[in-house]
Amino acid sequence: SRRWPSKIELAVHAVAASFDEIEIEDHGSLEADMRAGIGEAARLLRDPSTGGAYAALLAESARDPEGVGLRVRESLSTRLHALVATSVERSIERGEIRQDMIDVDLLADVVVGSVMHRALATGVPDKAFIDGLIALLADVAYARRRREQRETAPP
Repeated sequence: SRRWPSKIELAVHAVAASFDEIEIEDHGSLEADMRAGIGEAARLLRDPSTGGAYAALLAESARDPEGVGLRVRESLSTRLHALVATSVERSIERGEIRQDMIDVDLLADVVVGSVMHRALATGVPDKAFIDGLIALLADVAYARRRREQRETAPP
């Protein structure tokens, strides 16, 4: 097996440990769950040690997709996706949405990607950003539902 540069291994462990602190409590609705989860992720990524380490790992992943990249995907991406999946599963159980209405992986990529890009590239993912992201996702869901209703409505 490959020897990992210990610095990378340490960074992966440190970021993974901080992601594990993200609590997804049941806040009663998908919107409230997502708001809380995105808020937590944003708070972590704003922390220079976590955000900086994650950014460095992503840069390293781009240089070594099969090595570092694989490790980052297995250890970190799966954690973030699991958080979104938990919120979505809860929402399906509540009857808020149907399983076939949502692509969990796509939603996770959109949410995680947006928060990370904001945290690392364009500024702080503050409350206004989170509100805007939630509103955008809600608009998309609403538009989809409307389109579906039109398509399934009897002529």
